[in-house]
Amino acid sequence: MSTHRKPELSTRARRSLRHRLARGQAMIEYSIVSHALLAIGAGATLGIAQYLKLFTALDTYLRSVYTVLAMGGV
Repeated sequence: MSTHRKPELSTRARRSLRHRLARGQAMIEYSIVSHALLAIGAGATLGIAQYLKLFTALDTYLRSVYTVLAMGGV
């Protein structure tokens, strides 16, 4: 049975590895934040669109009620 030992890294190699790992973590954090902002923005936009439809429907309803009242239907 042979034992396989990992070679020791030099100080420069360790520093380089830490730098690459930190950069990878920063890229993942950036990606998560970007996707969260995109999802929140899309939700807010869709929410505003739904509210605009609601106000349009309410406006149509109130105009029809006003028309009936103006014609003396009630």
